[in-house]
Amino acid sequence: MEMSQRATVSSGWIISIFILLTVHTLSTSSAAEEVSNNIYSKLKIKPISISNSDSSEHTHSTDGRLEVSQIKSAQLENPHTSETEPNTLNDNSDHSSSQLDLREIESLNSLLPNLTLLMNEVAEMYSSKMIKFQTGMCGMSTSSRLVTLDSGKQLCCALRQNAHALQGELYSFYLGQLLGLSNHLSPTVPLQVLYHEDRFQDVLSELVRAKWTHGQTIVCSHYIKNLQDVVLPQHLQHLIEWRINEENGTVDTYWIEQDYTKRDQWSELIAFDYLTGNTDRLVNLLTNYQYNRDIVSNPVHNLAQNGNGDLIFLDHETSFLVGYKFSKDHKESKAFQEFFMRNICPYSPALIRKVSPFCSHPSAVGLAVSQLFKSVDPKGWRTVTDLPPTLLEDLSLRTEIFCGHLVTDLECRT
Repeated sequence: MEMSQRATVSSGWIISIFILLTVHTLSTSSAAEEVSNNIYSKLKIKPISISNSDSSEHTHSTDGRLEVSQIKSAQLENPHTSETEPNTLNDNSDHSSSQLDLREIESLNSLLPNLTLLMNEVAEMYSSKMIKFQTGMCGMSTSSRLVTLDSGKQLCCALRQNAHALQGELYSFYLGQLLGLSNHLSPTVPLQVLYHEDRFQDVLSELVRAKWTHGQTIVCSHYIKNLQDVVLPQHLQHLIEWRINEENGTVDTYWIEQDYTKRDQWSELIAFDYLTGNTDRLVNLLTNYQYNRDIVSNPVHNLAQNGNGDLIFLDHETSFLVGYKFSKDHKESKAFQEFFMRNICPYSPALIRKVSPFCSHPSAVGLAVSQLFKSVDPKGWRTVTDLPPTLLEDLSLRTEIFCGHLVTDLECRT
């Protein structure tokens, strides 16, 4: 059902979406390229040639860092602009103020190799039938189920409490795609439970046991086998101890461990949680540390690691509206979020390449996330309430603050 706040779309964009909807499998790279070009068009970006690889994504100089000249090309000197930033996603409005000077346009082009795969995976999640339910393998929620599809794929599916929780899950996922964090986030879709649909016919009794009632929307993500718990690295434990003990002097924010992959992944997590306002992971840990000093040696909540050593970010229902509101109501939570964000140095070079194009016009982030969601998963997009203007302002402000911090981050790299 379309919400009253859903932005109207231009006729050109409607035609583009209609074309995508008629391509049933969305399985070709040309479809992915069309999505990318549509996003460029809405942001008034001129795309450059498409590359099928992004070999620079995880490359470093000999010490694991980008060269200073590469970093400074991001133009982060002043993230403020004198222009009036748009507050809505109204496609009929003039987005000239969100036009990006993207000399680093490859930041968005690098989405393409994963975009084709993502579109195929989303299409499969909608078209496959559910044939088996299992409990106890997808979290502690009583509504969670491991669902096996007739294609052989397995999904973790669960109810979410309200529309805000749905927003948190889906918009977090697509912001992650925009930031190049696909290796940390499992493909996610909202599925409306409709008992008469063919996909549910083999599991109707299981739907009742799970208390998934007709008309409700569940969130489903690809199931990842053999996930392992993750404990905070020593560097972050040291940061937390320093913060809570209010030690004098300046904390050493530079990551001293020589495992650059680990450093980059944790910096990506911290940036991601700051931008989405997630309070149910590191902020949760820091809050509880005040009362239980041993918690730093326990597994981090909503975080895991796969067999390749990648951190996997789990459960984002408290992100965006829920997290932003909680941070406004509880100043300590916001202070903890900013503490982590400001006390990591340096950030992942790949992440900086993704963020830097938006630093001169941070309000474009929300627009890009929404357009990406709408393009890849138009069916799911229609079931999830769009991000309200006030939330987009908060996301823009957080992007601006984070970009401002990256100036300091550049200095710590030199």
